[in-house]
Amino acid sequence: MVFSRWLAYSRGVDNRLTAVFIFDSKESKIHQVTSGAYPDYDPCFDPEGKYLYYITSRTFSPVYSSFDNTFIYPNSATIAAVPLKNDTPSPIAPRNDEVKAKEDKKESDGKKKDDKKDKDDDGKKEEIKIVKIDFDGFENRLVMLPPKAGRYANLQAVKKK
Repeated sequence: MVFSRWLAYSRGVDNRLTAVFIFDSKESKIHQVTSGAYPDYDPCFDPEGKYLYYITSRTFSPVYSSFDNTFIYPNSATIAAVPLKNDTPSPIAPRNDEVKAKEDKKESDGKKKDDKKDKDDDGKKEEIKIVKIDFDGFENRLVMLPPKAGRYANLQAVKKK
């Protein structure tokens, strides 16, 4: 279970674009975490409290308009992720794909032991994890996620996705 004192939202800034803000409910303080140089919106925390995801319009693929003789920039929205802590790895960092062989655990009578059942039945409560955020260099940790640029809205994060 993740416990958080943080609320992420986006709103307009002076240059008429949008930026992402994080409100600290414990200290009643607002942190602007994106510069406002690009339209950034729909922020959401991941369920494990490691990343902030949001939509940002930073993909520029100009197309010449046949109506008004100018260039237009359609489908510029991309999904971005920012690790909340400096020491949290990027969600798209290379991972070790080595697979290790599992050993069957056997009870004294020779039957396989069901580890999952034992873990669920031991009566332990789920550990509460407090979310911490490093605001220094926040936007510098931003990575663009693999889905192609397009038109995105109502971003939501689910566990391990």
